[in-house]
Amino acid sequence: MIKKTPIGEGIRTSRPRVVKTVKNLGFTLIETLLAVGLTAILATTATPVFIDISQQSQTTTSQMVTSSVQTGVSLYQMESLATGRAVINPPVLDSATTGLASPSNPLFINVLNPSITSGWSKEGTYAYRNPAGDLYVYDPQTGAFGTQANSGQANNPQYGNPVLSYAGLTFYDSGAIVDSLSKMAYVPSFEGNSVTLTLASGLQISTHDDNSAAITLENGETLKVADIHKPNFFNLSTDRDENSITYSDLWVQGGQAGESTYNTKYLKKEYNVDAKGGSFSYEYDLNGDYSGGSLKKDYGYLYKTEYGTDKPQKSEGSWTKKENGDIEGVMQHSYNYDSDTRYGYNHPEAKYRYAFDQKSETTGDTETHYQYDVKNDIYTSQIKGKQEYKIDHDSSSGKVKIDEKYTYEAKTKQDKKKDTFESEGHYLYKDGRDFTYKSQYDYKNKTYETTVINNKTGKEQKYKGKF
Repeated sequence: MIKKTPIGEGIRTSRPRVVKTVKNLGFTLIETLLAVGLTAILATTATPVFIDISQQSQTTTSQMVTSSVQTGVSLYQMESLATGRAVINPPVLDSATTGLASPSNPLFINVLNPSITSGWSKEGTYAYRNPAGDLYVYDPQTGAFGTQANSGQANNPQYGNPVLSYAGLTFYDSGAIVDSLSKMAYVPSFEGNSVTLTLASGLQISTHDDNSAAITLENGETLKVADIHKPNFFNLSTDRDENSITYSDLWVQGGQAGESTYNTKYLKKEYNVDAKGGSFSYEYDLNGDYSGGSLKKDYGYLYKTEYGTDKPQKSEGSWTKKENGDIEGVMQHSYNYDSDTRYGYNHPEAKYRYAFDQKSETTGDTETHYQYDVKNDIYTSQIKGKQEYKIDHDSSSGKVKIDEKYTYEAKTKQDKKKDTFESEGHYLYKDGRDFTYKSQYDYKNKTYETTVINNKTGKEQKYKGKF
């Protein structure tokens, strides 16, 4: 059993160590030979797609078409195994628009050569109809393609019917979102207000109608959360040595959840401390990933980000301890990292569906002065800095290049006794935009208020609500 220690509303745990077999650590000899053999077979084919069926069969034999599509999917899987050492299904069978197949609107082009250009029609991202009027469905999760009664999708009623796919994310009419590139899934229940959220590591969170939840770890052990809206924090694992530290954390709060894995490799580490204070100076490489999503039935989303650095990060600072025990300090950080993000949002009533994948580079410098009032358990900070980020944002509306620079000054206050947090920041952008952002959170009453002020026009927008 995992030893559990309450922290806030949650439980901080240490995941048991798992001794991996040789097979877990990489391909066995047989698997390697299989992958090499598959690569050789696929390399001898003269076409980049996989199945060649006669044009005549497109309109006369639906069974031949469906069998060829299924075979093409299987060969796609084999190629992914040989080249990427992971089985991946085609996210979609083609990029055709809805309507009749034609030379300008070919069907199944991702797995057939030549593609279908007559007889069949497309009715949705994964839905097709043959010349006889039968409906066929492709399930990107299982790779199955067949009539609606026989398709893999029909055997997953908890998902509903697929309606859209983008950036590896599949959206369903039930409000569910499934990431075909990882284990992530957001699945609301058809009955009640419960939700099942599976994060990228395979960790699963199942909510109940009373806002409690059960967290199932990778080893099958279950943790409990009394209220998904209150702060819950868990340390899932920590590994460290003299020059590096890797840890995985989980949080559940405000009807949302997220898991983070961080790895820090220290290139320089200097640390001095005594009874009156201390100082530190670090240089390090940083990489990791995080994923998250919603635990609310009426607010469905998923996201996953991977990030890393190609040059050392720098952090240094000092602090002093006063006679009354209060602490004052200052920290400086210089950072540079690249990130790759996928995000998808799905409204259960199909009012909004949105997905994008995003690659970005971020650099910046920040200086933070902070104070900790020990007696009243209040942490305050004053922050100033500059940041630049470049984004290649690939969404369903096209690619948007962004090169943004801004400077900012901000202050924060966290009152742990009152369970409140407030912040105010002034942001000046290189294109002349000038904004102030204010936020207040009351975790006891589950309320928030956010204010956005355009300092050039004087226009002010306020947002209030409960979480």
